[in-house]
Amino acid sequence: MEFNGHVFKGAVISKGFSLQDIADCLGINCSTLYRKIARNGDFSRAEIRKIADKLSLNEAERDAIFFGL
Repeated sequence: MEFNGHVFKGAVISKGFSLQDIADCLGINCSTLYRKIARNGDFSRAEIRKIADKLSLNEAERDAIFFGL
């Protein structure tokens, strides 16, 4: 699994959200979200699903961000 933090942050911004919005969606503190990003995308499957839903990502976009595909 190869997380792409730059593409993730770009997707968040391009969809009109902030990282705080994503943290709120996941029910975590923003500092926890930054830690997950810094740890090469240490997200659970459920968190990935929530983020993909929040950002309306299609499978290809989701895979490019979270799985390096």
